[in-house]
Amino acid sequence: MASLRTPFIHFLIITSIVLSITLLTYFIGSSDSISEITFSTLLLQVGSGTIFFMLPPIYVTAYVLIPIFFEKKKYVQFFLSLVTLAFFWGALTSRLEPWMDENWFGEITEDNGYVAGISIMLFIVIFTVLVKLSYQGISQFALIRKLENDHLRMELMVLKNQINPHFLFNTLNSLYALTIQNSSQAPDVILKLSGMLRYSIYDCSKPTVQLKNEIENLENYIALQQVRLSGLCEIEFRKSVSNDQIEIAPMILIVFLENAFKHGAETIVKGAFIYLNLSFQKETLHFEVRNNFSDAKEVPSGGLGLENVKRRLALIYEDRYQLDISREDSLFSIRLHITL
Repeated sequence: MASLRTPFIHFLIITSIVLSITLLTYFIGSSDSISEITFSTLLLQVGSGTIFFMLPPIYVTAYVLIPIFFEKKKYVQFFLSLVTLAFFWGALTSRLEPWMDENWFGEITEDNGYVAGISIMLFIVIFTVLVKLSYQGISQFALIRKLENDHLRMELMVLKNQINPHFLFNTLNSLYALTIQNSSQAPDVILKLSGMLRYSIYDCSKPTVQLKNEIENLENYIALQQVRLSGLCEIEFRKSVSNDQIEIAPMILIVFLENAFKHGAETIVKGAFIYLNLSFQKETLHFEVRNNFSDAKEVPSGGLGLENVKRRLALIYEDRYQLDISREDSLFSIRLHITL
């Protein structure tokens, strides 16, 4: 917006405003003195009056008084300078304008005196202050919003691209054990792990993914965990999705599933279970995870994974989501509702 500070652009803006008001009066003929003036003469009068009488106080106020006094919080000096400018330039204008009309355009105008000139100039400088400060405020707000958005995008990228090393190392260890045993499950494990890594690295580079891709990622994760835990955990995944093409932020749901395994199934020697229920109806996604855990081991109510996903939900969906986390006896459950 720096080009708006050039004299030519300022002249066009200010003159067009003044000229529009004057022409409106000229064409409706509400003033006999104005109606008798030719259009070209009127245009010259408005242009010269703007250049010589309006632009100087506007520029002095906007680019001298405001930067030197107001922006440095010297409010008393700013007020005194503003009043001095209005009185001086208003008095000067009240003498020069009638002389210019008479000698340049051959028009005898009524002398309105110093009071009228000073009053008009006070209005001009005060209006200039309001416009200048409003423009600066809007520009500052736009800059702050841009910086906030850039920061949020960067934060979302960091949160989204975090791969749980705990899961990755355990899966690789399980894969190593399967290869030693020449297990027929090894190729399937490699394929599912490859699919998860591809999804987290490439597919999740976009702001949103289709719900069916997020579901497939959940299923791959469950299959890998079942191999690692050798069937010691009962897992049930119910799905009721009317439209699996709907877009959702990636890697949101899996954090809750990871938490169920890490603080649930992996703490129980026998009888572990994880129940998942996913549904999408009437533009709202419902996701529920319930798991049991060992009373002998303290289960954290949050953890880094849950804190990250809470932060992502707040950044992406703001007031369009509801997350309920509860712990009762040896049962831990989460319920997530997102309006998509």
